[in-house]
Amino acid sequence: MNLNFPLLERELTAYFAEKLGLIVDNTVFRGQIPESVEKGAAVRISSSPESDIYSLPSVSVQIIGKYPNRDDALQLAGACGFVPVYGEQTEHYLIRYVESEGGINAPFMSDDRGKLVHLVSVNLSVGVLTK
Repeated sequence: MNLNFPLLERELTAYFAEKLGLIVDNTVFRGQIPESVEKGAAVRISSSPESDIYSLPSVSVQIIGKYPNRDDALQLAGACGFVPVYGEQTEHYLIRYVESEGGINAPFMSDDRGKLVHLVSVNLSVGVLTK
């Protein structure tokens, strides 16, 4: 089964925005956090494991957060505690499951164009089928 990855990533961004109480293109973005944004999150498909005719497709998804203070980064990490979930859907996809894949990378500090920011990463496995 061939997946339309740009469409899937857009729909997963909207899906996770709803789950996390974020706003698409305001507090959460598809692919990466724009340079001009000081605090926000991004949803990106980080890989698509090989599947054969006997397995259903899944993708690895990473939710990345960048915040000026650690509390906001921790809040995003905590909000991702809604997993696992099963049997949900977007406009074009059935989401068979969303499960943790390696857990949450605790917030860590990094330099962002001369400013210290707190980054957090949540790694998920998402099983999908086209409707």
